[in-house]
Amino acid sequence: MSTYARRRLLAAVGALLVAGAIVAGLVVAFGGGSDKPAAASRPVGTETTAGGQSGTVAPQLAAHPPRTVEQPTVIQGDGPFWELHGTTVQRIAPPYRKGRVALTFDDGPGPFTRQILDELESLHARATFFVIGENVKESPGMVRELRDAGMVIGNHTWTHPNMTKLGFAGQRGQIERTQTIIQATIGQRPRFFRPPTWAWNKTTARVVAEEGMLGVLFSIDTQDWTLPGVTAIVRSALQARDGQVIALHDAGGEREQTVQALPLIIKGLRAQGLEVVTLDELFRKSAG
Repeated sequence: MSTYARRRLLAAVGALLVAGAIVAGLVVAFGGGSDKPAAASRPVGTETTAGGQSGTVAPQLAAHPPRTVEQPTVIQGDGPFWELHGTTVQRIAPPYRKGRVALTFDDGPGPFTRQILDELESLHARATFFVIGENVKESPGMVRELRDAGMVIGNHTWTHPNMTKLGFAGQRGQIERTQTIIQATIGQRPRFFRPPTWAWNKTTARVVAEEGMLGVLFSIDTQDWTLPGVTAIVRSALQARDGQVIALHDAGGEREQTVQALPLIIKGLRAQGLEVVTLDELFRKSAG
């Protein structure tokens, strides 16, 4: 094993030990380790936006103007974001990552989205929500509430298909249709796209580039969708380091464990000196 590999292994082990200690402390302090029902949430909108930070929410980053690009031929890198350079799909890290981590939620809006928003607001935290077009059509008011609270809205396709099973026209239809309804809902076309179940290919990258967006994957998959328990979700999230993207879900199934885990995640990340931000804030110096 090379010196570099040994260092990486030791760093990973150390991170896991620190995360485990923090989880244990948070569970004791805040009672998040049990699977008992969460306390009833207060109605959204009873406080100012983003935990009292009304008037400080920066405009959401918008998609660049549409353009025509060539079909990519190669994918390089391993960052949680992707963008197209010529015919190369480049996996990149965000430019303003030091001391910041991003919380992201997929598949909404749904029955648990309001509780997720409530927890975020109560802790003065912001996150990015990748919404499904069909759900936006059913619950446009919830999407507007998210944006009004300082959350960032991203594109997660119209019907949540496996994008690799679709051709260029099918993928473009899924993304364009969702861009259109989000724009009609919040007045802006999102800058970020995340493929359902992380399934994407070079054609996906081409469509995303033509729509002027950045592709988003994840650094840490908490696997909250498998319902592993509150403690497991928190432990996974607290492995995050500078500039990493944590994947969670606010819809697509039972999400009570995610609701209970969220305050423990935010407090645990802050205890590690990490600021919880939106994807926008990883791509610009400040939210103001």
